Amino acid sequence: MRKESRVVLTEEQHALLTYAAEMEGMALATYLRHCALNAAASIGIRAKQPRVD
Repeated sequence: MRKESRVVLTEEQHALLTYAAEMEGMALATYLRHCALNAAASIGIRAKQPRVD
């Protein structure tokens, strides 16, 4: 199941994060997910990887 979440950013935050995402070669949503999952992993919380059939 997929879920969607909305993130409210200031214009400055949006510009900064969009630029950072572009520098990493990612779309903003992908970059935010990447950063959030890395932050969770750094405190010992890991998501299960999807299973391939």
